Amino acid sequence: MLKITVLYHILMGLTVLYLIYCCRPPRFGIKFCFYSFTGILLALIYAVFIGDTGAFAYEIPNRPNGQYTVAPLFSNLRLFAQGVFIEGSLFLFGSFLQIYFRTAGNRSQKWKKGAIPFFLAIAAVLTGIDSMLIEPTALQVKTTVIRSEKITKPIKIAFITDPQMDLVGKYEERAFQTVKDLNADLILLGGDYIQFSRSSVEKDLTVYQAFKGKHGKARDLGGELNALLRRIDLSAPLGCFAIAGKKYEREWGNDLFKNTNIKMMPDTKTVEIGEDLLLTCIDPITCWKNERKDFLTPDQKKSGKFHLILGHCPDFATAFPDGDLLLAGHTHGGQIRIPFFGALFINTSKLPRRYGSGHSRLTDPETGREIDLIVSNGTGMERGMGPRIRFCCLPDIWCIEIIPAKNRD
Repeated sequence: MLKITVLYHILMGLTVLYLIYCCRPPRFGIKFCFYSFTGILLALIYAVFIGDTGAFAYEIPNRPNGQYTVAPLFSNLRLFAQGVFIEGSLFLFGSFLQIYFRTAGNRSQKWKKGAIPFFLAIAAVLTGIDSMLIEPTALQVKTTVIRSEKITKPIKIAFITDPQMDLVGKYEERAFQTVKDLNADLILLGGDYIQFSRSSVEKDLTVYQAFKGKHGKARDLGGELNALLRRIDLSAPLGCFAIAGKKYEREWGNDLFKNTNIKMMPDTKTVEIGEDLLLTCIDPITCWKNERKDFLTPDQKKSGKFHLILGHCPDFATAFPDGDLLLAGHTHGGQIRIPFFGALFINTSKLPRRYGSGHSRLTDPETGREIDLIVSNGTGMERGMGPRIRFCCLPDIWCIEIIPAKNRD
């Protein structure tokens, strides 16, 4: 992966130097637009042909059915994003220098003519630093309070989802330690714990077949995550529950959470939590559906307990299930959010974009019943098909307090 990245930036650097040379007065404005577009196009083309694109198969120890195949891995957009911010900034600064030293006039006139590329360069540098170096690890704890007549005493819930680990490092440890430090009554994990990438296929244990038939060694990410969870020792009075984000996590769950206090819920199931709470955990297939479905038995409905539903993808919320609070992740908040517009894309097929992050109130059009929906930005990032950036979309862990509401008289 390092060799690919270095090769990409060498090629992009040489290309940008040539484009800067070409983008000079006279008729700078037309040339600037043309060569800017050319640079972006070449950055994408280089990323496609140089990027480490392809699926690899990896062998899971002690599995009777042999190898599993991971979906195609794309470092293309990772490289493209780096090219746009790094070499793009170089091109903009170079264009400004071309104007400043190659046009007639005094300093103020030269600055005026070069203002657009100069300030675009500053914006590109600051945005690149923020989105690639600062925001991805600027973890925040979001809090919210929900009042319910179904609760007799307060319940604090910690919710973490989408670590998307391709390396288990200090940031990942900080995220789970943050969950522990919340001292919640109930801890919920929302799936997508690991995601293989070229960063995760450089060390020992799991054999894989890489793109173009090359062979190497892969990290045992599941083992590293399990060791981290055992070291932090997550626990809560009402329990710790985890669901699967992808189908294969249903099979890996017992290995991921072995010898921990976390109970894996691979299938859709409702369990009683304490005196006032029913928890329904949804499997990774059901959560993508928006079919109306009763998760509770008649006796559970009659109990009048607060119903909490945990699913990975929030699409299930569009069916307005019989829950009081719905928790989900998967969207990463969009990872890239534009001020006053929101997420460009939330990777769901049914949920409106405005519900792709944060705490929302949904109203069932058939019954008029209101439901609380919380969609977490997750603590990790897409490491496969998307660029490794976050912009105006900080990673988060949710701390939710459900407190008693006064009965209506």
